[in-house]
Amino acid sequence: MDAIFLRELFEELNKESIRYCVLRGYEKLPKKVVNDVDFGIASSDKKFFFSILNKLAFKHCYDVKIELIRLDVIKMQFYNEFDEVLKIDIWWSFNYVGLEYLNIDELLSSKMLYNGLIYVPSEEYEFALSFLKELLHNNWIRKDKIKTLKSKMKENSYKPFEGSFNKAIVKSFYLAVNNSELKLSKLSAKAKVSLIFNNFKNKSLYHVFNKIFIFFKIRYNYKDEYGFLLKQFSLDFKN
Repeated sequence: MDAIFLRELFEELNKESIRYCVLRGYEKLPKKVVNDVDFGIASSDKKFFFSILNKLAFKHCYDVKIELIRLDVIKMQFYNEFDEVLKIDIWWSFNYVGLEYLNIDELLSSKMLYNGLIYVPSEEYEFALSFLKELLHNNWIRKDKIKTLKSKMKENSYKPFEGSFNKAIVKSFYLAVNNSELKLSKLSAKAKVSLIFNNFKNKSLYHVFNKIFIFFKIRYNYKDEYGFLLKQFSLDFKN
């Protein structure tokens, strides 16, 4: 059932020219889902994306629940008639406490068609996103991810990191993966300092502080930032 739903979802997104990528774990889709399906979408397309998602969820009789809401990301659960759950996460920016660490429009511009059905990011952007999420949010890399990161890594490729990290620290990223380092607390701290500095350097003070404010507002005092989504799915959300 999930396979039919996902195939129709990808076909509809492609038909409507929605800018999206499945960020990782796409190799066996739509037949098999590994953990969840992670979408990166253009911010300008999010209402169209959720409209299509809602229409197909209704068609296939899914009961939809929101698992988590944070700044520019929503994690959703789709329950079928057998009470089996399909998890779908949707991102329209990549940030750490409101500080952008990877430009989603550039990632989407790198997209490639996989198996004639699913758009996925280039390997250099897939590597950058996977590594930075582990580094910034967890301060370490899971052992089972090292092999995948090495297979996607293209050394001396600085494009995905431009604007947030300088070349010296990016070289440290590649070195850490090459050496299979798992605990990255010191590198994570350096990366966060670089991220803060470059966000303030490249964006206005108002933009940076506003993003940080909205991040904490959504996390601790959810209001109506995602009212359009809740209205489409007729959902109540409490966190």
